[in-house]
Amino acid sequence: MTTFGDTYARSLERFGAVLREHGTLRLSTLGPAGTSSEYAAGHLRERLLAAGYPGPEVALHPTFGAVLDSVTGGRSEVALVPSAYRDATAFHWHPALRLLFHFAHPTPAYGLAARQGQAPDRTRLRISTMSEVSVLYPELCPPALRDRAVDWVPARSTMDAAQVLSRGDADLALTNDHGRHAHDLHWLARRPGAQIVWLLFTSLPLNTPPAAPASTDEDER
Repeated sequence: MTTFGDTYARSLERFGAVLREHGTLRLSTLGPAGTSSEYAAGHLRERLLAAGYPGPEVALHPTFGAVLDSVTGGRSEVALVPSAYRDATAFHWHPALRLLFHFAHPTPAYGLAARQGQAPDRTRLRISTMSEVSVLYPELCPPALRDRAVDWVPARSTMDAAQVLSRGDADLALTNDHGRHAHDLHWLARRPGAQIVWLLFTSLPLNTPPAAPASTDEDER
């Protein structure tokens, strides 16, 4: 019987075979610099280098749609996508892509941020966020703001959410610690990062090793 460990080992073996055959891969993921996706790409690069493989060349894109176009259009060989991305199915079901590998890695700390020296004074709060992150708001909202109505200001990434706030187009932002630091914001509330499964898709042909034959009752006797 093929075990879970066997299956994961085969996935790692397949990834190693791709790296040995193609060398340095071009990897596309969500930008700009400082997103949780770039953070995960850096972790993957460090682990590959430590294992003796070449680290990928990382290209950052403004949206996951652009990431998808890059890998399906041949401008990159692999795409790195978090399992928490709401439209990850666009990668899973794309006829030109295959899931090459996956790994778990935590995001930076997330929180509700404001501009330095400013407190929200509107009756309705404008909050910049990615839609996937907006679910954190009830947990992070300070008691003094819980009676305020909210208008969501869409952002393409956690870093973009921080930038929207810093230029005055929102009152608060749901962002990560890199975004808070890059745009000189301060936390109203924060929470630890989450352990996320990161998905690595490729447009390269995969020569998957044959599956081990299932054991039979006769084999086990």
